[in-house]
Amino acid sequence: AYLGMGSYNQAIECHKKHSKICRELMDNAAQASACGNVAVAYCATGAYDLAEKFHNIQLDICHNITYDLAGEGKARGGLGNVYFARNQLQKAVEYHQGHVKICEKLKDRVGKAAALCRIGNCYASMREPDKLRLAEQYYNEY
Repeated sequence: AYLGMGSYNQAIECHKKHSKICRELMDNAAQASACGNVAVAYCATGAYDLAEKFHNIQLDICHNITYDLAGEGKARGGLGNVYFARNQLQKAVEYHQGHVKICEKLKDRVGKAAALCRIGNCYASMREPDKLRLAEQYYNEY
């Protein structure tokens, strides 16, 4: 609720507390989700290093501990968003492509469409003729 109201610091504190409680209870799946929420809030404030840190924690838990493909996809998409915000566009594309692959495995058409759109946005932001053609291809696939 705090994030939606623009109260980012309160959102960060609540999600960090949630993450700590989940860690104490050894609820890895909930901790990964809480870390993702912390990362989204940090990204909204422009604290991209902290957003990256928490998305990487989320990714590590989902990939190596809970084997949660959907959570891993969300973490990869979140990292793609962080790199896009930093204008590290090629790195953003790589993470969004990872999200696409996971969505294909899960047959998640909505997630895949969102990731494809984000890849298109990355290529469009590169403003190079060949990248603009790639953007158009991704938008058409979306």
